[in-house]
Amino acid sequence: MASFFNSLLGRFEGTKCKTNVKLAVTRMHLQKVKITNLLRAKKKEIADLLSSGREELARIKVEHIIRDDLLIEAFELLEMFCELVVARFGQIEQSGNTPPRELTEAIQSIIFAAPQVEVPELNVVKEQFERKYGKDFVQAAQDPVLVNTRLLYKLSVRSPDQFVVNRYLSEIAQLHGLPPPNCVVSWQSSPSGFGVGQPPQGYAEQPPQQQQQPDVYPTPQQPQQPAGYPQPSAYPGGVPQPGGFPDPHAQQGAAYPGAPSPGYPQPPQQPGYPAQPQQPGYPAQPQQPGYP
Repeated sequence: MASFFNSLLGRFEGTKCKTNVKLAVTRMHLQKVKITNLLRAKKKEIADLLSSGREELARIKVEHIIRDDLLIEAFELLEMFCELVVARFGQIEQSGNTPPRELTEAIQSIIFAAPQVEVPELNVVKEQFERKYGKDFVQAAQDPVLVNTRLLYKLSVRSPDQFVVNRYLSEIAQLHGLPPPNCVVSWQSSPSGFGVGQPPQGYAEQPPQQQQQPDVYPTPQQPQQPAGYPQPSAYPGGVPQPGGFPDPHAQQGAAYPGAPSPGYPQPPQQPGYPAQPQQPGYPAQPQQPGYP
């Protein structure tokens, strides 16, 4: 009874929406099996056309196979989005006039694909989302910017690229034990450098060589020593001081640089502390009375 009033008043029905999402997954799975079985017969027909030399007609018919393959891949993407909606349907019911951020792309992709595929359940789901989030949200979902880019490509109505067409013809011929078609064997050149399905020049020969970038930041050079400066290897005991002057501490016999010269008065010892060890070459320090 509540479902009747909700439908009459145009309210969102969560149970109906979730049920149709599950039914849409089942129908898309059946559609994939049906299309896959039809593709086998279509490929056999194209192989017969290639064996009889009717390549132009085979090129036209192979475009239908390419669209069917793209449709199967689109069904796989839609199944993934529907499973995501079912798994997080509780968030949809608790949300207000705005869908959860992590489900926005999935919901908008389902709304976008509903009128383009033969799945009636998706149209029911689209209607329920319109009741939930409003007409403005459904109209915004028609913008290709907000739809999943892969799904947008799979459902595109543009003609397939000629390189893809030649690739399909080659695979069908190889599958049925036929020689490759003439349009695949001979890459006909064009003034722009690309033929009908022809890759760029040098594509099959070798990969493009990467150009060496100029050295914008040169390696810094070490400063050169002036002419006549003595080299460190000429002094086994160490590097001389700048200008060639001897170390004054070495002349005075200091044990380390900065040490006091011999005869320099030592500071007296503090009471209660042991005497410091004497450095070699220095006079003994006077001891305080009463201390060892």
